[in-house]
Amino acid sequence: MDNESPDLAVLLRLARERIGLTQQELSESSGVSVRTISHLECREVARPRAATVRRLASALGLDPAAAEKLHMISRAHGGDFAAVLSRASSGDWDGVPARHE
Repeated sequence: MDNESPDLAVLLRLARERIGLTQQELSESSGVSVRTISHLECREVARPRAATVRRLASALGLDPAAAEKLHMISRAHGGDFAAVLSRASSGDWDGVPARHE
């Protein structure tokens, strides 16, 4: 397991929780298994497939900039991580929709 890019796990969980979805609900709307989502959020999978990231971003309702940020972070590793975060833009997840009430 590679813990070089821990923020993927945090950002995925943040985006999911911000819109009020469980892992099961995200799985159902994205077509990504609950097991994979759990592994991503627990840092057991450090570099998911690009298609997986696209499906999750779509199901989370991320705008294009936030979806690209998630993709870039999922591809980062080692010393590249800080540079990718910098290029992806500082600040928080402006592109993540608010929680569904």
